[in-house]
Amino acid sequence: SIVAAVHHNGLEGVLLSNYDGITFDERIEKMAQQYQVEPNAMAEYVITHELTHAAGYNSEAETEGYVKTYFETRAQLSQGPEREKYQQLAAIASLREQEAKEAGK
Repeated sequence: SIVAAVHHNGLEGVLLSNYDGITFDERIEKMAQQYQVEPNAMAEYVITHELTHAAGYNSEAETEGYVKTYFETRAQLSQGPEREKYQQLAAIASLREQEAKEAGK
């Protein structure tokens, strides 16, 4: 169920997509359905999550906490449908942060 990942050696990183016969778009669509958001919003979420890993946040809980704060800030700076999208993405990050903490990741 992994959509993407970052592999890095402490200096350089590579963003990877989990193909295994299922395209990135198909994985994004499935994840978007799971969280009940638009596929484009979910793609933004996944890329933001992976870039946060690339920036040095290693644990899932730490990464999701940063992503949550980032989307909360974007929501505060937005209005209308864009604000709603960022509020939804922040809520997803909050949920995933809590799940990661409970799993010890």
